[in-house]
Amino acid sequence: MSEVVSKFRNILEIDNASILKNIDMELERVMLNINDINTDEKKREITIKLEITPLKDRKRVYVKANVASKLRPAKQTEVTLFNVKEESENGVVVNVLQEITNAPVGQINIDGDIQEAPAPIKIGILGVE
Repeated sequence: MSEVVSKFRNILEIDNASILKNIDMELERVMLNINDINTDEKKREITIKLEITPLKDRKRVYVKANVASKLRPAKQTEVTLFNVKEESENGVVVNVLQEITNAPVGQINIDGDIQEAPAPIKIGILGVE
């Protein structure tokens, strides 16, 4: 049995298949967004819009293709920090922010690791030390 070869192309194949290439690029963006653990599990969308405008003689048409995706934003991060004022050796007061950890500092977890205090964030130390 011989294969039937079509003499016609699909509209998505015009301009060296640039529309299909754009769809593939948007699909890659969507998949990267889905694989990002900082985004939620809600749906993403790829929209393909074709505008077809007849020219004056109506024997030709102008085709404009737009491929766009709707991605999910990164989840909001919320952290509580202690705000402590410390005086440097020079007598300059600086703010120190200390992150509050889920486990108390010094506690041993199930893996035998000891919870260490995260390094503090010092604000206003430029030119102090």
